[in-house]
Amino acid sequence: MPRFVAPAGLALVAATTALAVVGLAGGQVGSGSDDVSTRTSPRSDPAVFVVRTIRLLAANRYDTLWQTLHPAQRRVAPRARFVTCETGTPIPGRLASVRTTRISDEPVALGVGRTVLSKAVGVRIEIRDATSVRPIVVTDTVHVVQVGRRWTWILPPARVEQYAAGVCPGTGGPPSS
Repeated sequence: MPRFVAPAGLALVAATTALAVVGLAGGQVGSGSDDVSTRTSPRSDPAVFVVRTIRLLAANRYDTLWQTLHPAQRRVAPRARFVTCETGTPIPGRLASVRTTRISDEPVALGVGRTVLSKAVGVRIEIRDATSVRPIVVTDTVHVVQVGRRWTWILPPARVEQYAAGVCPGTGGPPSS
């Protein structure tokens, strides 16, 4: 998932990964304690999956988040390394809101020599922290792909390359033990 640096220097992870029941019209969702189950069928709305994924990301629930990562990328970023690396750069603050802005079909590189067709879900995310009066707003596109009967999310190619090289994205160093 892409890392963003806010003007105040805060590292924010956005993605996909995205959370709770959101309509294609861009319904707003707060950061309440809604069910964050990631089991969805291919008939389900990819926006719902993206919103749930972002909620897991914002809650720094990397172990659960890894389970919904595309299988080809899980091989490049094994669970222990992914959790260790992502824990090193957690989301500061709390998720204030997330909404989808659009959904389209786009090819996406898995970063492992393969391109697949994805649902590109545009999101607008607001993160609040104790030091800022205004929320930090992140807009991004999260790519999701159906694998079997469920949605999976895709890491950006640069992050896949870093994991493949044995480097933790966001820190530039090896995973700490």
